[in-house]
Order: sequence, then structure tokens, then C-alpha cells
Amino acid sequence: QWAAMNGDVATCRWLVSVGLDPTILNTNGHSILHKAACKGQRGACEYFVHDLGLGARHMRPDRDGNTPARMAALEGFHGLAKWLAVQAKAQQAKAQQETVESTAQHDDDDDDDDDDACVEEASVPVNVERKRKKPE
Repeated sequence: QWAAMNGDVATCRWLVSVGLDPTILNTNGHSILHKAACKGQRGACEYFVHDLGLGARHMRPDRDGNTPARMAALEGFHGLAKWLAVQAKAQQAKAQQETVESTAQHDDDDDDDDDDACVEEASVPVNVERKRKKPE
């Protein structure tokens, strides 16, 4: 996190090359993206997002509710904050698209046996109310 906060991309690259996991979060829920953002280190942020592929998980709020974009804004790095907000929206859209594609793939992989059950369920009237027994 020190290298991220200081914008030392060369050290970050080296740390990743020797096995450091850049995807870990600390106990506060900070990713290396949070650390670089709060110090205005756009070059490091770009490396983490574009080269390392840090995504939506790393752009989420920490335990105090602060996203990397918010942390950058709070420290006066408004250009970086806007860039991070755009990246976060793109990551959210990507994650939603992957969910849709995964669901569609899952539906395509289902056996035909399930299709019969779906047809049977679809033929049951939706607005049918149960008749209640009258008390004796």
C-alpha cells in the first residue's frame, strides 16, 4: 500500500511480479486503489484498473462508506475522482452484463425436461385466489 500511496508504479509492478496479490483488501476494506486515490496518484490508479484489471470489488465503499472516487474528491483530487467514478460505472455495467450473459448461458445449458415444467407452470392462472374454508 505504501507504493500505491506514493504512486510508485515501478515498485507496484515489481511487487506483483514477485507474487504480491494486488486484489486483497485490508481490514478497513481498502484496496490499493483506495490508497492511491486518497493521495491523488492517478498513474497508479490507471495501472491498477487498466493493467491489473482491478474492478468493481475494488471500487466499492470501505467500512466507512468511502469509495476510491469519494476519497480522491475529499482530498481535493477532483479530476481523479471523476475519472474513478466513470471507471466504477463501467465496471458495474460490465459486471451486470457478465451476470446477464452467465444467466443466459445457464438457461441455454438446461435440459429440455425443465422446459416442460416451465410450460406447465405458465399455464396456471396467476390471479387465482385460494378458497378459504368457512369456520364450522
